[in-house]
Amino acid sequence: MTSEWKEFLLGEILEDYIRGPFGSSLKRGEMQEEGIPIYEQQNAIYDHRKFRYYINDEKFEAMKRFKVQEHDLIISCSGTIGKVSIIKENDPVGIISQALLILRPNTSLVIPEFLFYYFSSHYGYYDLTSVSSGSVQVNVANRKIIEKTKIRLPPISKQIVIVNKFSSIDGMLSNQKNSLNTTEQLISAFFRSWFIDFDPVKAKSEGKLPYGMDEETAAMFPDSFEDSELGPIPTGWRIEYLADLCDIQRGFSYTGASLCEQGEGIAMINLASFVEGGGYNHIGLKYILSEYNEKFSIKRGDVFIATVDLTPGLRVVGSPLIAPSSLENESIFSQDLLRLRIKTDKKIGCGFLFHWLKIRRGILKQWSSGTTVSRFPISALNRYPVLIPPREILQRFENIFDHAQKFFDLSQTKMTYLSLTRDSLLPRLMSGELEV
Repeated sequence: MTSEWKEFLLGEILEDYIRGPFGSSLKRGEMQEEGIPIYEQQNAIYDHRKFRYYINDEKFEAMKRFKVQEHDLIISCSGTIGKVSIIKENDPVGIISQALLILRPNTSLVIPEFLFYYFSSHYGYYDLTSVSSGSVQVNVANRKIIEKTKIRLPPISKQIVIVNKFSSIDGMLSNQKNSLNTTEQLISAFFRSWFIDFDPVKAKSEGKLPYGMDEETAAMFPDSFEDSELGPIPTGWRIEYLADLCDIQRGFSYTGASLCEQGEGIAMINLASFVEGGGYNHIGLKYILSEYNEKFSIKRGDVFIATVDLTPGLRVVGSPLIAPSSLENESIFSQDLLRLRIKTDKKIGCGFLFHWLKIRRGILKQWSSGTTVSRFPISALNRYPVLIPPREILQRFENIFDHAQKFFDLSQTKMTYLSLTRDSLLPRLMSGELEV
């Protein structure tokens, strides 16, 4: 019963509250390429453990106040605020940057995972962000304000039940993601072997049958190379430029006022829909209530690339994306994206184009510029080279990609359903509205 729930101030259920160090305490010149990692905003926002910067043991000793521990919640607190990640047993020991905040729960009163799910809910997110401040750069409110946030907690026994429900859903989501990643890695390795490393051509040039390939497929590949602007390429293959291969369309320009909740408007893929380096992120969709031109509708075979990047290290710009089939004719794309629609007289497929863009993303990344926001000009696509193999080889790869894409679509549908289930349960269970 909800009568068992008790109200606390956030400060009453924390062992510690640690805001990241001032910039002067951790200077860029003290950072290294290896050593003890520095947790940054991206580690909370994207919930991953990829690190850009490290410090040595001596600096770590001086900064131990900012060390993360198992069960800590790290929260982004500048710019993109309120995103939360929990430090797990196998996460590396490190310190937080100035743009992060550590909340260290008192485990006798609250299970760390329960607090994590609370701040992942609309209620917890609102508590953190509604009192934020800053006109140009939004920041989480100061400690005194945050610690006065009111939170209702059930007994530990019920916290465990609630956490287990969400952990079960998250486990299923993780399994789907792992299956997707494994399949994508296999397809990418296959693409690289044929179209980047030219393994079949190299094998034939040595008088060998390409490994794992039947004679009919092997006969499609030449046994020699010729020079090109991309370096040596298989004899008879050619190079065309992206702008000649595709009709290019910039996405729909919208305002924040037109954004709405799911079910109230049309889905829109945007920068948050990209996986770093290339791919579709099912939780990145936005919804918009606005009139739009049909030219912004997503169709089968469309490939999208991100033209803008706000992330450290330019992790998104130039990344490609193919939307799942469930979004075809049912969604649009935002102004920070370019749609590449292969011209009807060109014989390449969207699978080939997607993987070519993904593996050679560094070209567009290199051509991007800007201080706070980096972007590349559309005109850059006029000189972006694409290798064009013979039609029968392209078709053979596209058949493999199509089979994989059907699996991707099914997995994305399952992940969307699981995410919706979790997101609908989260506020109801966190508020005590739904009994456990």
